[in-house]
Amino acid sequence: MSTVGPPFDELAAVELEALPGPRSDRNLIRGSAWLSVSAVGGAIGGLIFWLMSTGTATSHEVGRAAALFTAILFVNFATNFGLNIAVARYSQDESTSAFVTYSWAIAISGITSALGAVAFLLIAPGRVIAPLRSMGLPTGVAVFCVFAATLAMTSLVDIRLVALRRWSWVFYRTLAVSVLRIPLLWLEPLHDRALWIFLVAVGVPALSGIIGVALLHRMHEPRAAFIPVPPETRTALRYSLRNYLPALAEHAPLITLPLLVLVSVGSSANASFYIAWGATAFTFIVPTAIAQVFLVEGGRSEMSVEGQTRLALGVSVALMLVASLAAWLGKDLVTVVYGVRYERAARILPELVVAAIPWAV
Repeated sequence: MSTVGPPFDELAAVELEALPGPRSDRNLIRGSAWLSVSAVGGAIGGLIFWLMSTGTATSHEVGRAAALFTAILFVNFATNFGLNIAVARYSQDESTSAFVTYSWAIAISGITSALGAVAFLLIAPGRVIAPLRSMGLPTGVAVFCVFAATLAMTSLVDIRLVALRRWSWVFYRTLAVSVLRIPLLWLEPLHDRALWIFLVAVGVPALSGIIGVALLHRMHEPRAAFIPVPPETRTALRYSLRNYLPALAEHAPLITLPLLVLVSVGSSANASFYIAWGATAFTFIVPTAIAQVFLVEGGRSEMSVEGQTRLALGVSVALMLVASLAAWLGKDLVTVVYGVRYERAARILPELVVAAIPWAV
């Protein structure tokens, strides 16, 4: 039996009882609210992080760091093989089979992301991976692969927490990452500022993922065996492979656009783009987070899928309309905060954010 506690504490349960509507709607609303706040908090933390980066490095160095960060996110995207969908659909409770499914997903994602990182580095333009060379190419390759693997695990940890309805834990992890990254920027342990900015940007969330994996593992007693593979886990893995290509096509514009910009422009122009894209990408995370909650809640036997679909769609579109209006009204704040060097970021920000409306649909 699992020793994991109830999905939310007694106070949260009382609050849910006080909300109108079916329990399924309340869970969807509550989970969507927590994850939307997490996404907004992550967006603010990311903007502050890159703002602080522009104060400690040139736009050229910030662009080189953003290039590596973009590359590692692309590797994670291309090598997840639908495992995030499988965890959301088949690891919804504290049963042994659900935990084994999640554990297999963690192991597979780590391996495929590391292998994908090696493949990417073999074909990547030299200027993209230039910061890795400053720490010695073998060491740089190893660091890139380890970070790619741990970041992939981090995303699955968040999805597992969503499946267990521990939405607040996702928020606190995101908050901790946003806070801890800032003071590290002011350290200068390396002579290459671009490399250090990249290591801080990716290293702190990767570390939080490792801690999350360890905590979730310790919370489950007794330790579940990987072999023999339970039938539910085999079903989940087949499900992930079937959904891999559709998910790849769905998210391709979101992930490949910064990669295309990266290989098409210089470091300074890429820095301007990434300032705007950083805010936009986190905006896009909001409907993605709501969709994950919907997938989890809609997969439970007591759910009304049609009603859940209308509710999730309405909430997503409404939030993206608000975000688009805010981006249009506040675009000039980019140059106020970051300086005239990033005027191009202010120009493209509203157009990028408005694309989140059809994305939400």
